Amino acid sequence: MAEPDRRAHPAAPAPIPAEKARGARIALTTPARRAIFIAGLVGFVVLALLGWAVAAPAGPEAVPETVPDGGGPPPYVRSPR
Repeated sequence: MAEPDRRAHPAAPAPIPAEKARGARIALTTPARRAIFIAGLVGFVVLALLGWAVAAPAGPEAVPETVPDGGGPPPYVRSPR
């Protein structure tokens, strides 16, 4: 049986200790990086609010009285009993 070629697969690197592997710290070392990070957060909030405002109905006038084909009230409106 032939021996596997050990030169083709280098040894795996040594494992990194847990203290060094943690990446929870955000390194914003320069003012430009801080500004870009904060602008991204603000932009995300603005887009979320804009999407919410566009998707939400404007009030009672936004609810149609009937289905566009004239077939009665829309299915999400309860009929009085």
